[in-house]
Amino acid sequence: MMLLIKTRAGLRAGLIARIVSAIAPLYLAPASAADAPPDAPKKQPRKASGSLSEATYHQLEKVYKLMADNKNTEALEKLQDLLGHVNGADEKCLVLQTEGYVYANQNNYKKDIEIFEQALQLDSLPQQPYEQLLYNIGQMDIATEQYEKGISMLERYFSEATNPPPPDAHILLGSAYAEKKRYQDA
Repeated sequence: MMLLIKTRAGLRAGLIARIVSAIAPLYLAPASAADAPPDAPKKQPRKASGSLSEATYHQLEKVYKLMADNKNTEALEKLQDLLGHVNGADEKCLVLQTEGYVYANQNNYKKDIEIFEQALQLDSLPQQPYEQLLYNIGQMDIATEQYEKGISMLERYFSEATNPPPPDAHILLGSAYAEKKRYQDA
């Protein structure tokens, strides 16, 4: 249980700082299999089917600034307005993903999960943001004590990752297995 408490605190403290700064660059420049370490699983990376318009990019920059200034309500308003003006599934997916991060920043993990799952269903992210989204949903599921759902999402993340998952992902999955008394899997 101590590991889970530490995980929850880590989600609150570091999720936005670690992820938001990486969203747009990852979306615009997806990693390729050639970028993976030699011992990484060899999988075909997903590719975005479209591109991010300059207008959407600039609006998202404004949202990121609001998030950094902890102006989450204003960020959500901008994102919900932006959803009505985006072009295609790629942009919608990125806006939803960002909206999920705002909810995470507010510690509203149930809404965060709901929005992230909507983004995932669009099936429009390139590989690295897609993997990050799988991992984030798994983290949030476990943080909200939806262990089986979190385990399933993390197992999916592990099976679809093109680069070796970080040690924290293994630890999180192991702690979720332990919570469900699946000690052999842990």
